[in-house]
Amino acid sequence: MLRSGDELLSRASAAFAQARTAGGDSIQWFDKQSHARSVATLQLEADLRTAIDDRLLTVHYQPIVSLRTGGKESFDALVRWQHPKRGLLLPDEFIPLAEESDMIRALDRFVLETAVLQLAEWRRTIPAAASLTVAVNCSTRHFVDPGVVAWISATVEAAGLDGSHLILEMTESALLEDSEVTIGILDELTALGVSVVIDDFGTGFSALSYLHRLPLSTLKIDRSFVSALTPHNGTADIVRSIIGLARNLGFSVIAEGVEHQTQLRDLQRMGCDAAQGFHLDRPLDPSGATALIAERKAILTAGYVSSDEARPDSKPASSGATVDVSTVPSSVGMG
Repeated sequence: MLRSGDELLSRASAAFAQARTAGGDSIQWFDKQSHARSVATLQLEADLRTAIDDRLLTVHYQPIVSLRTGGKESFDALVRWQHPKRGLLLPDEFIPLAEESDMIRALDRFVLETAVLQLAEWRRTIPAAASLTVAVNCSTRHFVDPGVVAWISATVEAAGLDGSHLILEMTESALLEDSEVTIGILDELTALGVSVVIDDFGTGFSALSYLHRLPLSTLKIDRSFVSALTPHNGTADIVRSIIGLARNLGFSVIAEGVEHQTQLRDLQRMGCDAAQGFHLDRPLDPSGATALIAERKAILTAGYVSSDEARPDSKPASSGATVDVSTVPSSVGMG
C-alpha cells in the first residue's frame, strides 16, 4: 500500500529506469525485487565512481609467455576492485557498469597510467625487465577520440618510456564504431611505436575488409575457443583458421585462457606465438609480478619440437628454439 505521493513517484521512476534498461518499446511494472536490484546497481555505480576518483582500484599483471622460448614477453594489466563490503570484484562485475555510466574513460586512464608507471619501475630496477612490455585493454570509446593519442604519448613520456613499451588491446567492435576515424588514430599510435592487438578475436563481428588496412601487430584468440580446444574438433579448425589469417596478414597470435597442458601443446603445434592463462600463471599483484620477473627464469622449459611433432598446418615463424611443452609441470599455475 502506498503511503504518499512521493512513494508513488519513486516507484514510477524505478519502473521507468527498468524500461529504459530493457530498451525499445517496453512496459515495466514496479516490483520490489527489481527495485532492490536497481538500488544496488545505483549504489555500486556510486561506489565505483568513488573508487576511481580516490584511486582505490588495483592492477594485477598476468604474464604473456612465448611458446618458442618460454620467456615472459609482456604482462597483461588487469584491473581489480577490493570493494569495502562485497570483497574482491573482478572486471566482469563492474566494467559493464563503467561502460554504461561513461566512467570507462577514467577507469582506462587509471589502469594505463598505473601499468606504465609499474613497467617503468621494473625496467629501472630489474635487469631482467629490460625487454618487457605491458598490455592494456582500452574501451572502444578511446578509438574514436582524437585526444587519445596526445594523452597516451604524454603518459608514456612522463614515465620515461617510449611507445614501443606499450601494447593497447582493442575489441573487434571498435572497428565498427567509426572505421575511418579509428584507422587514423591507430596510424598515429603506430607512429609513436605503440603496438595494437585485437582482443577476443573471433567473438565479435569483425570488419574483415578493414583488417588488412589496420596497423595491427597481433590477434588474441578468445578463451572460449581455447577452453573448447581438442585436437580434432571444430574448435581446433577455428583456431587454425585464426592463426592462418594472422600469418597471411603478418600478425602474431596470442591465445588467452590456457588452463591445461594439452591446450598448450595443441597451440604450439598449430604455430601460436604466445599464450597466457592459469596453467602458466594467474594474474599477480605488483609484488608477485616483481618477484616473478626477478627470478629470471623462463616459465616454460626451452627445447625443440621433435620431427614427429612438427607442425603440419602452419609454418614456424623461425627455425630456432621452441618450447617442448611436455616438460611443463602440471603444478604450474593453478588452472
